Amino acid sequence: MFNWSAVYKRFTDTYGKRKSTELARLLGVTKQTVHSWKTGKSHIPWRKLRKMVKEKGLSWDWLLEGKEPQLVDRKEILSDDFDWI
Repeated sequence: MFNWSAVYKRFTDTYGKRKSTELARLLGVTKQTVHSWKTGKSHIPWRKLRKMVKEKGLSWDWLLEGKEPQLVDRKEILSDDFDWI
C-alpha cells in the first residue's frame, strides 16, 4: 500500500505548493476534496494522478513511492499501459 500523505506531498510539490483553494480550482475539485486528500481521509483519484504524470513527465515510481528519477522520457509516458486507470 502507498503512503498517501507522501504521495499528496509529492503531488502538491509538483504543482508548486499552492494553497488548497488554488489547487482545488486548478484540478477541478472542491477545497474540501483537497483537504480530505491532505488529511488522508481519501486519496487522490488515479485519473488525477495519471493526468499529472502525463502533463509533467513524472515517473510513477517517484510519485507513488519516492523512487528516483522524478522525470522520465515522455515517450515512455505516452506509451504506458495505464489506460485502465
